[in-house]
This record gives sequence, C-alpha cells and structure tokens, in this order.
Amino acid sequence: NSEIDVTDTGVGTITDNDAASVSIADVSVSEAAGTATYTVTLTGSVQDSFTVDYATSNNASALGDVDYDITSGTVTFPADSEKGDEQTFTVAITDDSQVEPTETYTVTLSGITGLTTISDGTAIGTITDNDFSEVSIAATTQAGEPGFNGLFTVSLSNPASVTTTVSYSVTGTATADIDYTALVGTIVIPAESISATINVDVIDDSIVETGGETVMVTLISTDSAITIAAE
Repeated sequence: NSEIDVTDTGVGTITDNDAASVSIADVSVSEAAGTATYTVTLTGSVQDSFTVDYATSNNASALGDVDYDITSGTVTFPADSEKGDEQTFTVAITDDSQVEPTETYTVTLSGITGLTTISDGTAIGTITDNDFSEVSIAATTQAGEPGFNGLFTVSLSNPASVTTTVSYSVTGTATADIDYTALVGTIVIPAESISATINVDVIDDSIVETGGETVMVTLISTDSAITIAAE
C-alpha cells in the first residue's frame, strides 16, 4: 500500500481594533521658577515601545534664548506602556530684572514612531513676570530768565520691555504760556530705557518779579504695571 503524506498549514490573522495616541498639555510658570515641565500623556495601551520628538518655537511674544532656552529632544514610551502613562521634559526659563507683560511660546510634538498617533501635538508655554519697577521724578536743571530752561528727569527703577507712558500734572506759581511754554501732561519712556526728560522752556519777559516762580510736576499714573514711587 502506498502512503500519502499531506501537510497543510492555515494562517489565522487577527486584526487589531485598538488605538493609542499621545497629547501634550499647556504649562504656565512664573519667570522665577527657572524651568517649565511639560507632560506627554498616553491614551490607550501599546505593546511596542515608541518615541516622539518635541521642539520649542517662538510665537508673538517670548523669544527663544532670551526669555526661554530653545529646546528640542525625544521622549520614549517603553513596551507595554498603558493608558495614562506619562513622559516629561523641561524647558529652562530666563529670570531677568526687566518688567515685561505675560509672554508665551509654543511646544510642538512631531515624528512619532510605531502605530501610536498624536492627538494634541501643540502646547502653549506661558511665562508670567516677577519683576517690579516704579517711576520717580527729579528736577535736574533749574530754570531762570533769560534763556535758562529747566529740566525734569523721569526715571524707572528697572527698565521695561515695552514703551511706558507716564501722565503728570503741573502746578506752581509760574503761569503756563506766560512764564514758560505749557507742558503736554504726558511723557514717554522708550522700551529698554530707564529715563526720559521734560523740558521747561522759559519765556523771557520784561516784568520785574520778586521771590522767584515755581513749576511743580507731579506724576499721576502710568499705562502699565509700573507704579509711582512714594515721595
């Protein structure tokens, strides 16, 4: 009798119906914190390890390597990572003495490997300022007839990153547009500067005046968080 050897192999394929993704959360820190820690979170579970890249970039306000360190790198999720697992990285924040508004920058995820996707790949980093500045005024040049104009200097204790407008009032025994050219009531200190001057242009007349006349300038307010120094 002849023998017949029949070998047959069947392959069963199981198609996966599961999904996994990662996301990154926004972070807000004070400038004094020194670092901002970002968290990349896994939704779903994975069998194999995978990596995802991250990088910072400027947007409308904060500047890389000025307000924060330009940063890029890769985080790795190991094999058998589960839903809710997290990986973190940090971005260094610059603590300066300049008065600034709240600033922001962007962190973006990209280049993910394996079967995992990116569900939310953009985070906004917010830097709140911790600096303080106040504005003061001093009479730096005394005026007199004829031809000796007066000068007030308005100064900040710390510079600001934006232009500062200071409002002031004018009093005293001298009369505007008779003894001196009327002052406008505001002065602008440019960004990055610490002072600006108010010129008092004397009008020379033929009237004999006794006791001298005064021009008094009092600071009232600013258009920013900068405060008026106590006298």
